[in-house]
Amino acid sequence: MADDERHLRAGVSGGRVRCSWGPALLVGLGAALLSLVPAWALIFAGEYGGRGAFDQLNYHEPAIVRFAQQWPRLEFGNYLSATTPGYHVVLAAAAQIVGTERGVLQVLGSLFTGGLLVVLGAAAARRAGARVAAVMLLPLVGSMYVFFPAVWLLPDNAGWLGVVACLLIALSGRVGWKSLAAFACAFAVLVMVRQVHLWTLGPALAAAYVGSGEREPNRREAWDVRGVVIGDFAGGMCRVGAVLVAAGIALIPFGMLVWEWGGLTPPHFLRHQGLNPAAPAFVLAVFGVFAPAYAALAWRGLSRVAASNALAIALGVLVGCLSALVVPSTYDQSAGRWTGLWNLVKIGPEVMDRSIVLCVLAGIGGGVLMLMLGGLSRRDRWIVLAAVAGYAAALAGTHEVWHRYVEPFVLIVLVLVASRVFERGASGQGQGLAGGGAGLGGVAVSVVGIGLAALTCVTVSRGKPVRDLGLYEVPAFRLEGWSMPRGVVREGE
Repeated sequence: MADDERHLRAGVSGGRVRCSWGPALLVGLGAALLSLVPAWALIFAGEYGGRGAFDQLNYHEPAIVRFAQQWPRLEFGNYLSATTPGYHVVLAAAAQIVGTERGVLQVLGSLFTGGLLVVLGAAAARRAGARVAAVMLLPLVGSMYVFFPAVWLLPDNAGWLGVVACLLIALSGRVGWKSLAAFACAFAVLVMVRQVHLWTLGPALAAAYVGSGEREPNRREAWDVRGVVIGDFAGGMCRVGAVLVAAGIALIPFGMLVWEWGGLTPPHFLRHQGLNPAAPAFVLAVFGVFAPAYAALAWRGLSRVAASNALAIALGVLVGCLSALVVPSTYDQSAGRWTGLWNLVKIGPEVMDRSIVLCVLAGIGGGVLMLMLGGLSRRDRWIVLAAVAGYAAALAGTHEVWHRYVEPFVLIVLVLVASRVFERGASGQGQGLAGGGAGLGGVAVSVVGIGLAALTCVTVSRGKPVRDLGLYEVPAFRLEGWSMPRGVVREGE
């Protein structure tokens, strides 16, 4: 026992790379501060330009202030956000103590970003070690789609925090009443923050069907489709049934909102609903942009399984390419295919309304994703695959497939996968982090993070003045004693 404790403190336990909770939390806190310090600087400077400020001032802040004014009898029939009201209700509750001063609410809202980076950073560090996890988090810290909700009142990172919680519960390796209760609670809260994340039920069902991690050896190179499907069919279906019952109970509050709204969003936003079949291709294309760097970082855990997963990799490439070819995949703002990577698609070649750029990137993304999943345990790879498929399907059920909806998801998945692959690779070579660092892969991920941070700085510096849509003056959303900040341009002026 004494030897095991010494190995644990050294970072290696049972042949696995490990980081104790203290350093792991410090990694998460460091990433959080790296994001929050410049965010708070912009808040205190009164920066209200660009897309993030536009969404705050026209939608989310009026919704929060309206709930605060209605407290404690809140009216959810119609309000100025297309999302479920959880984020707004939390900040409206806080406003009963701290007031509705704009900057104070923004600082409170930024804590969701801090929580996201702390939880994800600690989880990654526990697997891959502090130094490698810190590198893995750099693209998330640099991403404008993670940074903007740290500055302005946007519910995105509150939702991503819930997503990380649900995925970590599914990947925990244990299936029992405790994990079921934890998932039900996290799922209920998540769906009340952002209803699009209903897809997190998919990985939970996959985890329940496959069963506990203890049921399989530590290393399993084959996907073992037949064994997964029929290996424990009766037990798997019983566990799936339990998850469905728990999820059904957790969804009762959301169901009541859907009944009141007459759809999946408040009535003001029902006209924006629609489908976008190009979503799976776009999700894989964003993986194609970022996954190669993370695969290089975790290559020590992938090199030994690449050959045995050749068929799965080829299938991933095929699925990625076909997803961009079977449906229109070119830039089209009216069809919800615009912003971010779609701008690269816009200037690239196309054939019969199919983008060659998106086809190539989706093929790369599908192939590298399957390569990385091959480095996971059998259980984990099916859970992550269910997560990617579930989120792609959820986005396909929406009209707008904006880059900001996809990039944080892709980076979160890559951190979770790469940290586990790195751990298994170090375990296979019988060495901890001291026996080999991130190498060129770490440099690649760092460059990605620095590049995203530079793009964020440029975007913030070029932010256009916010247009005031005047929605808070509409009788259904009228606010008393609230006004826009200086520098806002009235719609039509």
